Amino acid sequence: VSAPYDRSIVAWNVDDGTEIKKLESPNTIETVAFSPDGTIAYVGNDSEYISTVSVVDVATNTVLGLVEDTNETFNDPEFIIFTADGLYAFVLNNNDDSVSIVDVAANTVIGIIDDSEYGFSSPTCMAITPDGTTAYVTNYDDNNIVIVDESWSTTMTTKSS
Repeated sequence: VSAPYDRSIVAWNVDDGTEIKKLESPNTIETVAFSPDGTIAYVGNDSEYISTVSVVDVATNTVLGLVEDTNETFNDPEFIIFTADGLYAFVLNNNDDSVSIVDVAANTVIGIIDDSEYGFSSPTCMAITPDGTTAYVTNYDDNNIVIVDESWSTTMTTKSS
């Protein structure tokens, strides 16, 4: 569970409700996502000066390091989702109106979805179809959904609500 205001992640025993471990962060924690196999968690961190994604070993509740983001694509990582096969993770950058693509095996950003024709406007949530061919990204500011095809780089259409 993310506790953004006290800058921590708390692991709880679901059987008895006791705290197992509390991981501290120097930054505000925006989101937590678990890999499909449950072995790692990605934690979106944000501060006034830098945004990062931490990699946490779920079995030991220890931070392994940060996702490598050479081009500094992370900007207020609002939401993270893994593909069903666990090969990729997508990080929605709320302040940058983009989605970073992460190679999970390498823990490295390998691309960014930032379509100028439709674009994102404070992307807040993403869902991927079970077959992995389409993603739906909600835009808070524009009150719409951007549909992205399986190439993960071509925005297909936008649906307003």
